Amino acid sequence: EADIEEDAFHDAGEHDQRTQQLLVVFRRTGLEFRVEAIPQAVDEVGGPTILATFTVIAALLPMAFVGGLMGPYMRPIPINASIGMLISLAVAFIVTPWMAYHLLRKLTDRPGASDDAAGHAAPSKLDRRLHALFTRLMTPFLAGAAARSNRRRLFAAMGLLVMLAGSLVVFK
Repeated sequence: EADIEEDAFHDAGEHDQRTQQLLVVFRRTGLEFRVEAIPQAVDEVGGPTILATFTVIAALLPMAFVGGLMGPYMRPIPINASIGMLISLAVAFIVTPWMAYHLLRKLTDRPGASDDAAGHAAPSKLDRRLHALFTRLMTPFLAGAAARSNRRRLFAAMGLLVMLAGSLVVFK
């Protein structure tokens, strides 16, 4: 198993190394990145996802039946929240597996390569742009000598914005 990991990480960049680690874990468990793995993954998390969704709906929906003067004002809250939860459930079972298929289909074995070496298709233009944007935005906060002070300034700025938003109540 150690040989598999060493071969998988040979000449891999940091981003590729994470992908290689995933591939090694999948191979150890007997799975491959393929279409058959997606329904298995959805099936594994499906029960808890459905249970959590309907638990939230069951907690909110009784508010729709409040009577009196507050009834008409409160009714949209549980109805809209319940619809939002059902839409979220549909996204979890339809959109997420579809996106996983399209993102993971690039992770296929190279023809003629050994079983423990995984290849990658060339990244698309969108992939390169998103990676460049993420790197440009996050590097000042994660790497370099000034990263800690940059994070502190960011948190201070966010705190200042929260206080300014709170002060709107006083100055309104």
